[in-house]
Amino acid sequence: MTNETRRAKVAVLRTSPETVLQDYEGLMELAGFRQALDPSATTIL
Repeated sequence: MTNETRRAKVAVLRTSPETVLQDYEGLMELAGFRQALDPSATTIL
């Protein structure tokens, strides 16, 4: 595990019921979830 993967990331985003799914997708991209989660493993968020 590198130092980059150990660093916490925090984001705050104002959202609305109409855009919450798109906003959550953007937050996951900012957090780097593709690098943190194994795509071959089942993950429940």
